Amino acid sequence: INIYFIGDIKSIISIIFLYNLIKFSKKNKKFRLVKIIGYNRQKKINPVSNFKKKINMLIYFFFDKKHFDELDLSQQLRLKYKNFFEQAKLNKIEYNEFENINKKNIIKNSILVCCAGPILNKEFIKKFNICVNYHHAKLPDYRGVNSNGLEIYNNKSHTYFSWHYIHEKIDKGYVFYKEKVKINKKNKYMKFDDLKKIKLASKKIKKMLLLSLVYKRFRFSKSTNGKYFSFKYFKK
Repeated sequence: INIYFIGDIKSIISIIFLYNLIKFSKKNKKFRLVKIIGYNRQKKINPVSNFKKKINMLIYFFFDKKHFDELDLSQQLRLKYKNFFEQAKLNKIEYNEFENINKKNIIKNSILVCCAGPILNKEFIKKFNICVNYHHAKLPDYRGVNSNGLEIYNNKSHTYFSWHYIHEKIDKGYVFYKEKVKINKKNKYMKFDDLKKIKLASKKIKKMLLLSLVYKRFRFSKSTNGKYFSFKYFKK
């Protein structure tokens, strides 16, 4: 079974999952990772924003050491797991940027695995036999990019991660697997819970892929209920 992977090149969650997906495909010869597709959510680096980030890091260093340690941890993990291009080169897997992907050359009956990737249109979804997405919160209750933060904020003891089929509407695809994860109350920031979830999800790649094939008949079904949480809502 041929697998295409797509994710955000700057997301540590995406980087960690890709690392484990490569390890999985090496051990499980029935699954072959044929292409890594990199998506850059922040194409242009704003000099003002960049300057503000550096000032914030200084403030955190002197006044909020815990949050500085959290941001520093992300940098350390990026060095440990390497970026998309380096992982692809090291493991001799073809790499393409999302904007340059040749849709005509996609191998038939392939699976697309997405983790922190872009919004995909109907035409692109139909190029694959199955398109699945990792979501770091409970679906359909918490939809949207920042929904994990709200789930952790609203719940006292547990958070979730979910796997669902990709639908043209954001996070509306049929959910075929979700798992409850205990929140560590000692952690002040959601980054630690996010890392715990992606590591657990990475250990269950085989289970996720097999279930995605079992429930294939629901790949175009739309889930009901739930609310979409935008970044604006999350910030507020």
